[in-house]
Amino acid sequence: MSPSLLRDWELLQDHVVPPLLEVGAAPPRVWAIGDPTDAVAISVALAEAGGAPVARLRSFTHEIPSDLARLSFRTGDVRCLPVASRTAWLHRREHRWIPKPAIAEQVMLGAPSAPVDLIALRAGRGMEEGAIDRLRDGGHLLLVDPPRPDGGPESPPLLGEGVGISPERMLAVEGEGRLYRKLEPTSGSRKELAKKDAPPGAEEVEDETMTLADRQLQEDLVLDHLELAKALARRFANRGQPIEDLEQVSYLALLKAARRFDPERGNAFAAYATANILGELKRYFRDKTWAMRIPRPLQELHLAAREARNHLSQTLGISPTVAQVAAHLGVGEEDVLESMEAGRNYRAEALEVAGHEEGRTREVPVTDASLDQVLDRERLRAALPRLDRTERIILNGVYFDGRTQQELAEELGVSQMQVSRLHARACAKLRS
Repeated sequence: MSPSLLRDWELLQDHVVPPLLEVGAAPPRVWAIGDPTDAVAISVALAEAGGAPVARLRSFTHEIPSDLARLSFRTGDVRCLPVASRTAWLHRREHRWIPKPAIAEQVMLGAPSAPVDLIALRAGRGMEEGAIDRLRDGGHLLLVDPPRPDGGPESPPLLGEGVGISPERMLAVEGEGRLYRKLEPTSGSRKELAKKDAPPGAEEVEDETMTLADRQLQEDLVLDHLELAKALARRFANRGQPIEDLEQVSYLALLKAARRFDPERGNAFAAYATANILGELKRYFRDKTWAMRIPRPLQELHLAAREARNHLSQTLGISPTVAQVAAHLGVGEEDVLESMEAGRNYRAEALEVAGHEEGRTREVPVTDASLDQVLDRERLRAALPRLDRTERIILNGVYFDGRTQQELAEELGVSQMQVSRLHARACAKLRS
């Protein structure tokens, strides 16, 4: 990690900030090329020098890393700041210093579309083509990294050919050779020069881009609702998909919801995120998990028919017929049969797989899960009469009503240990 520009607090206060404060009525504009923390550092210095955040300050950052919302400063980076200033513009979180909203709202995530008053450039970061032309005449170029005393190859030789800056256009205004002023013409106001240098329509169009404060808010929303996303993913567990994949889908949906969320609408983010996450999970099952592409209405009918069969099996006590399922859903029997046929295409099973011996294959038997369920029900129906009344009450309470052995013991007037023995004996009877 490169040293923070806040370590050069005296350079900022004595040489960088004063020209920006003299801009006048027009808001100063800063462009940090190389590290977003440089944009924050200059905003903090401006806020401290002016006593409050400069009105409508725009501090642009050239590079936007994916974890920008975690942008922070180490304790060693902020030691040069007076304690009062440090706590005024930054707040401490987990041994790091995070920009407060008053500063983060001034940092724009993107390149400026109009002339700027200051460009902060780090060594090793190539100057964007034409960037120096977007620095207004009289504006300043700050070299964030100080030159090496030995002038070695890592020293930033930024003035010269290859970077779009020539000594004829830039004048050093600071002893260490880190701050340069672009030579300005002999006449013309700043407003006229900005209008001349700006591309057509730039003066009328306000910069519309996300701020660092927006990104930090998104990050907080995501971190605060990770458990909600995980819980929603678990609702769809045991449906043939790994829980890790479902959680990944849920987390991505949470991130998208945070980016789209508009707090000004007055809605709770948890409700908004829940709707988005559930929608993404359902789309995942609809579009990504079927081995063959099935029309959406048929997929939905297949899922509805499966739920109807489970419901009717518990209500009627027997496996429902196709006619009963169709009547329950209010559709035709042919539609139910078609949905059942489509359900066989949910997951493809290879008829041959490679064996352990060289190049030989073996056949894989194709089983019908629904047929196995029917056979299990028939075997259970024949075995249940062998149980006495107490054993049937215990099995029904444990496996259908979700009751504990202690609750059943209190109802039957026996000990919990006795219920455990009766439960084990009933299961042994069914197995035999």
